[in-house]
Amino acid sequence: MTSLRGESSEVFATPEGNLEAREYLRPVRARVKGVWQPVETDLVRAADGSVTPKVATVDLAFSGGGDTPLVRMRKAGRELALSWPEKLPVPETDGPRATYRNVLPNVDLRMEAQEDGFTQLLVVKSAEAAANEKLSELRLKLAADGMEVRETSGGGLEAVDEGAKGAVFEAPRPMMWDSSSERSGGGDREGISPVGAWGGTLRCREQGGGGADGVGEAGSGGCDASVRGR
Repeated sequence: MTSLRGESSEVFATPEGNLEAREYLRPVRARVKGVWQPVETDLVRAADGSVTPKVATVDLAFSGGGDTPLVRMRKAGRELALSWPEKLPVPETDGPRATYRNVLPNVDLRMEAQEDGFTQLLVVKSAEAAANEKLSELRLKLAADGMEVRETSGGGLEAVDEGAKGAVFEAPRPMMWDSSSERSGGGDREGISPVGAWGGTLRCREQGGGGADGVGEAGSGGCDASVRGR
């Protein structure tokens, strides 16, 4: 029954005359120009040079390089934008992924489109790269006009519409990690989420021991974060 269909749900009429609802954990379709279409997160280049998913439940765009915002996401008439502190290279795209090579020496920035948002991953490819002091605290400029960005009880973020008072976007707590931590005997390294009082920046920093321990040429580490529409 198309009239009862949603982004992550659908309703069927059974032969017995009953209605059967099916719910999905993540969106499986999005309404495009009034018509339901299956979600397709592979990236394509837009006319303005940005890269966007073919079909998603949010209006999402990754930077095509230069000084444009790293990511812009629009939903319910509101826009959330994150900007990298320096100019970005032109991304390499592969399916839903856009990779910005060497945003720091031997550090790649990998963005991935999802059904209802995106993930962000910094891939640190060597111990020398992990020793870069810029990795000890990463700050991305955050723009969220018309929304209040605040920390949740779980350490994540939510952007709340100042008028409607509902959450438009949400993000779990970002994580710092080291793929070779088991070899080095260390544990995972965590990041912390921002609150509005931090002057419109999103930061992810190491806690505890940190440093380059255990990150070698055969391993990698990074900061893993995600944002999605509510």
